[in-house]
Amino acid sequence: MIVGIDPGLTGAVGVLDEDGQIVRVEDTPSFLLEGKRRDYDVPGMVRLLVQNGATGHIRHVFIERWQARPEASPQSMGKIGYGAGLWIGILSAFHMPHTVVWPQTWQRTMYQGAVGEGKERSLLIASRLWPNYKFETSRHDRADSLLIAEYGRRTLLGLEKRWEEIG
Repeated sequence: MIVGIDPGLTGAVGVLDEDGQIVRVEDTPSFLLEGKRRDYDVPGMVRLLVQNGATGHIRHVFIERWQARPEASPQSMGKIGYGAGLWIGILSAFHMPHTVVWPQTWQRTMYQGAVGEGKERSLLIASRLWPNYKFETSRHDRADSLLIAEYGRRTLLGLEKRWEEIG
């Protein structure tokens, strides 16, 4: 299995088999603090990666690198960086092979020839790659996690499938 992680608090974990079929998609485990704020559920994150002995079946994990965005608050960026650090720590503790990938890198490969902007583009491409999966428009992070996993799958297997071939 190849795993893609969108590390934000509202992120997701997408798992593909080596044929590119969806094994599962899960939201980043989190819980409410003081009734309003969300925080990472670290034991839930561990369970997500190791449940049912899945660690032995994971070939590689690709996690999106976090970066400062002008429109994001310092608190938001700190939370994303914290989450990415948690994921990397968990992956390292379980000796799971992983690669941190810049958003521009996976997007350049996966967005080739696609129209639209950011979130909409991710949802469009993901719905074309996996037409039997229902993507919710409010949860583009699920599509992103799968696209990160697909980028990783193509990288690992040396596939150079272009958008025109799938569009």
